[in-house]
Amino acid sequence: MAKRQRVNSRNFIWYALPMMIFLGLSWLYEPWFYQRYIASDDLHNIRKRDFKVVGHKGASGYAPENTLASFQKAIDLGADMIEIDVHYTKDGEVVVFHDEEVSRTTNGQGLIHEFTLEEVKQLDAGSWFDPAYAGEEIPTLEETLDLIHGKLECIIDIKSKGHQYYDGFAARIIEIIEEKGAKDWCIVQAYDEQYLEDAFTADSLILASKGSFHPDSTIEMKKIMMGEEETHLLAFYINAKHFTDHRNMHEFYTTLNPHYTTLSQRRIFRFKARGYKVFTYVVNEREDMLKMLSMGVDGIITDFPDKMVRIKHQLDSIDRELRIEDEREKAL
Repeated sequence: MAKRQRVNSRNFIWYALPMMIFLGLSWLYEPWFYQRYIASDDLHNIRKRDFKVVGHKGASGYAPENTLASFQKAIDLGADMIEIDVHYTKDGEVVVFHDEEVSRTTNGQGLIHEFTLEEVKQLDAGSWFDPAYAGEEIPTLEETLDLIHGKLECIIDIKSKGHQYYDGFAARIIEIIEEKGAKDWCIVQAYDEQYLEDAFTADSLILASKGSFHPDSTIEMKKIMMGEEETHLLAFYINAKHFTDHRNMHEFYTTLNPHYTTLSQRRIFRFKARGYKVFTYVVNEREDMLKMLSMGVDGIITDFPDKMVRIKHQLDSIDRELRIEDEREKAL
């Protein structure tokens, strides 16, 4: 009898295994299936209107990324926000640059934190994109904030935690934001949670030093989620589950920023039910932009902010037409 039960148990496992694998894969690939077969790219199906247009590294589809020219282009195109990346130099200056290695977007070689600011300023950060931008410099964070000057919001993405050059990096960024009077329009973002905790602590200490009765950081914090193109699929969902199941551990995080390929409407709803706003990156095709908006994201980060601005204007036109139609019906 016992032997027969063991055989039946093994048979059940073998019969059930394919279904378990199927359900597991369905769970993992839900965003792909949802975006491919369910999400709408019809402009008229978009209900949300208060979304943000975020220029990725400025307007990096039109000008060299993370340069003053790119930031000015994003401003001119009507972006609501821009996202920039920051690194430390060898002499402790904060510069706006994405990669740890400088060769992809400059005429130099080596690690950005091995350069002094004077050496960084000698690099050509524009010619790789187009000869018209030859001589474009890598800007400092101070120069960038001076240019933006509250014209739009700025997401500061802190890069490369984990070695001696970056000790105190988050605190220095907070100091610069404070010096520039930019707290109302700057958002600190990082993949590494330690940076966000350091930034929160640094801002709270500044407030306390000024005699604030409520010395909690007033700077908005964003957490970058792992994207499928950057890490194993399962790792993203473990990370996402941690942030939804343990919201109380991340009280000062206001926004999660997953790669758009990891999202479905159900997952967005789950993040929002825990009190997070949801931004997504890097969305460059109009069809994908419309699908993300129909799914309810709060902001889209794109290399081409004018495409998103155009969608905003089209939605405004639809709303105006609906209001006119309603007024006509009421007049009858």
